[in-house]
Amino acid sequence: MSSTSAPGGGVLWVTTSVMNKALPLSLLDDWYDEHKDDVLNAHGHGGLVLRYKNLDPATDPYFDPKFADRSTSDATLRSIADSHWVYLALVKLSDLDWLTSKQFIDMPRVSKQLPPEADGSIGSAFSCWYAALRSYETVGKIDDATGKSTQPKYILSIQTRDADDSTWAALDEKYNTLPGFRGVVKYKNVNGLLEYQEPGQLPVGLALYQFDGEEPPQSPVGTDQIVKADVWEYILEAGDKSLRL
Repeated sequence: MSSTSAPGGGVLWVTTSVMNKALPLSLLDDWYDEHKDDVLNAHGHGGLVLRYKNLDPATDPYFDPKFADRSTSDATLRSIADSHWVYLALVKLSDLDWLTSKQFIDMPRVSKQLPPEADGSIGSAFSCWYAALRSYETVGKIDDATGKSTQPKYILSIQTRDADDSTWAALDEKYNTLPGFRGVVKYKNVNGLLEYQEPGQLPVGLALYQFDGEEPPQSPVGTDQIVKADVWEYILEAGDKSLRL
């Protein structure tokens, strides 16, 4: 399995919870079913949208991230480590500059499916969901050598303080030999592209280890380098189904 890089490419990471507790969880799924088409119709992205659900039973669909409490970098990292997001969406990016494009900025964030605003206007996603948006550039990967055409069933996401070779090597040694391994993509955080980026100082590195199997991979015990680790189960794919992250 060879390691490669993809300059210019990356991923949009969006974790989501339901802000309005009067809303059923099914409404978020319905909205995403509509929103994924808006994303894919905004030309210039990488052609693939994926959704996942967190397998940690402690996750809360109505999790409040309390973004206003992130006053320092240490406070931010503690907040991220203690966060319990239940939903994750990933958008493959062929060029991170798409996040600053008119196509992305003008993408609809309203829907007739959502409750109308107080002034009677069309319901807005910003009134219904908490969302933590991040942008990452791809800095390395180990490709899937299984030859499978389906998306991997699980992703183990590991957020790290750094994105250097020693960090990746330590993770690879533990995870790329586990049963069901389908590959890994390694990213470095890029700031300043998103109008509504998740606030505070964010972990620098992100590794997405991909697996199949009857049982999900085990989330690692925290170390000094690991800020947060989650195991996600695949629930939706849209776009070019021949693509991978």
